[in-house]
Amino acid sequence: MFRQMISALGVTVALGCIVVIGSTAALSNIVVPTSRAYATKASFDQAFIDVAAAARADNTATYREKLRDLGWRHQKMLLAGK
Repeated sequence: MFRQMISALGVTVALGCIVVIGSTAALSNIVVPTSRAYATKASFDQAFIDVAAAARADNTATYREKLRDLGWRHQKMLLAGK
């Protein structure tokens, strides 16, 4: 009985592997990229320029200064406690 269960499990695993490999091969033959996300190099570069401009618009230097000041206050409190 145990031997039959092991054999059945082995056959099930083998069939499952065949199905997965076969479906992967079939899918790779069907799926074809239809178009690129960016039509030209200029539009690709423009995407990065837009992101950089948005980061500067948020005035990250102000946030950096606020965080630096907060860190110095924290250090001063730690040193004053010793």
